[in-house]
Amino acid sequence: MRSLVQLNITMQDLQTYGVRLICLDQGEIDPSNPMGKMQMQPIGAIAEWEREIIVQRTKKGIEAKRAKGVRLGRKRRDDISIDTVAAMRSLGKSWSAIAIELHVPKTTLLRRRADVANYLKRSKKEVLE
Repeated sequence: MRSLVQLNITMQDLQTYGVRLICLDQGEIDPSNPMGKMQMQPIGAIAEWEREIIVQRTKKGIEAKRAKGVRLGRKRRDDISIDTVAAMRSLGKSWSAIAIELHVPKTTLLRRRADVANYLKRSKKEVLE
């Protein structure tokens, strides 16, 4: 569980459905009696604390990476030829058709839409000059 509230809701649901909770190291925990409820609270509190610590460390790690200038996320697909995509667009092909023909996801192409537009603008200028 990520919080004590979630733990309590789950324990109530388990009790409603007649499910017994058996921990290998503690045996059966019966949430219907005071001892079972007392056993679950520290476990839930530690789980909630641990989750918050993980979130905090993850955020600090991301901030540290960004401060160093590291780009996070998936690497950009530079293997897709912009001139090929631009030529196909100038022929009137849709992004979907180009994606199918080049065997790449449409969203990958759409991320490079600005590059394609700039390439087409430069090409038109060169033709006019």
